[in-house]
Amino acid sequence: MPSENPQISVVIPVYNGGQFIARTLDALRQQTFADFEVLCVNDCSTDDSGAVLQQYAQNDPRIRVFTTPTNQGIPSKVIKPYALPNLRGEYYVYSSQDDLFSPDWLEKMWHKARETGADAVLPKLVFAHAHNPAKNHSLVGINGNLDVVLTNREAVILSLDWLISGNALWKVSLVKRLDYPDFGLYADEYFVRELFFHANKVVFCEGTFYYSQDNPASIARKPGYKRFDSPYNHYKLFEFLKQHDFAPDICAQELMRAIRDLLQKKQELILNQTRYSSEHRQEAENRIQKCYATITQNEAAVSLLKQKTRFKHAPKVFAMTHGYRFFCACCQWLAQLRRIRRWISCRSGKPRGTPA
Repeated sequence: MPSENPQISVVIPVYNGGQFIARTLDALRQQTFADFEVLCVNDCSTDDSGAVLQQYAQNDPRIRVFTTPTNQGIPSKVIKPYALPNLRGEYYVYSSQDDLFSPDWLEKMWHKARETGADAVLPKLVFAHAHNPAKNHSLVGINGNLDVVLTNREAVILSLDWLISGNALWKVSLVKRLDYPDFGLYADEYFVRELFFHANKVVFCEGTFYYSQDNPASIARKPGYKRFDSPYNHYKLFEFLKQHDFAPDICAQELMRAIRDLLQKKQELILNQTRYSSEHRQEAENRIQKCYATITQNEAAVSLLKQKTRFKHAPKVFAMTHGYRFFCACCQWLAQLRRIRRWISCRSGKPRGTPA
């Protein structure tokens, strides 16, 4: 019989993952550490995911299945109301429906957490390309050193460039103490930085998490208006860094990422009009406009922008500080320039970046 109070709660949002989820659940059932539960939240899948989950739940009482009443569409809106209130473990870890793990993944994380008392334990992480393993690459501790102990602020800074991963074993008490945000597709990435900031310390361990990279159906990879949330995520990180008195250059870096991403997303929308329905184009435009307005109405952000006088920043700052119509006109011009470059590349028969 499963424990009433398991040590670890594994949370997996599921949407149309019927062809992947069995493999992920099998990898969990093969763990050398047995005192865990799995909370699978079926987000109104239209394939056979529900049936697969029910079959596994019948065969293994550690697997619990929840179903959303309507499709929530993004992981944070699935996890926050349907998984977090039902956690029974002392520790929490997240997995996507297509990720895999070494058999000692849970065991190594749990032992390191108990040994160190850390609120966050990061395993080795492999960016896994199942169809092309030669492309695999790893994040292992800090430059391969698993004995490093990070402070909360060190972990936040390293995570901004993903020099450490966001996949960790977290104390459930920490996760529940904070308000899990659900403002968009990338809200979970933002929340990882909040968790790092409020953790007592961050440590590393053996055991491997295989982060699937070649699933074209992944919500983070397939074309869709939700991907246009990414500039706002960078802006929210800028706000967070500013609020907690991180160095000005670190705050400025994240703000400029928001602006660069905003410019790129607007150009993407211009260049790929036929990829989206009129409804989805409007949804994407709404996200771009909201992010632009939020940045330009923030006095601290505008003040910081005006200090960015170096040539490489000047065009972006100019586009952002002369009104939304001017911003759109700049993006139209940049998109047209990209079309011309593509045309020249096709005419020359050389891919972009090929030396003459």
